[in-house]
Amino acid sequence: MACVIFTSCKDVQCPAFGTEDKMNWLPQSVNEEIVFYKEGNSEQRVFLVQENDASAAYKYEQNSWPNYKDHNCKVKGDITAFDYNSNQKYSISISSEFQNESEISRQLKYQIGDFGNSFKLYPLLEMENLIGNQSMHRDSIKSQHTLGGKTYENVIIQTRNTDSISGINFKVNKVYLAAGHGIIGFVDNEASLYHR
Repeated sequence: MACVIFTSCKDVQCPAFGTEDKMNWLPQSVNEEIVFYKEGNSEQRVFLVQENDASAAYKYEQNSWPNYKDHNCKVKGDITAFDYNSNQKYSISISSEFQNESEISRQLKYQIGDFGNSFKLYPLLEMENLIGNQSMHRDSIKSQHTLGGKTYENVIIQTRNTDSISGINFKVNKVYLAAGHGIIGFVDNEASLYHR
């Protein structure tokens, strides 16, 4: 943007997607595997990572014109994996917004198979998109939950309310997500539990 007479501009430095967030949520490299183990036997569901992208730092010109509506810095990280045996997708996307070098919001979107949704991670953990949609999902947050012998903190459990939906054969009916770990487990349409 070119600054014209009677206005002034300054360069605003926007951060890259954070290294800590990438290590916590999106640590796998392309061609690495994300493995889920079926509870009670040795069966595995293997998702091969196809993409792992994180936004780089960038600059933009901030205009000081009184009526100019400025935008905030936005950063994003994404990972996508695919299970070729079951024809299912695994994806996580995290986007943050910064204002004056301070993070003001963070949102997570996810999908595994045919189950996916989004919610806020920061400044508070909120699932506002789902509260008004109780016919589709039942949600809970547990301070601790154990899956596959591992105990996780701040676990979000989203369950499809299949009682209100008829005639559709969903592949995934429940998902477990843990802050800092991503999807840690899911239940398929045969009530089988898979965990990391």
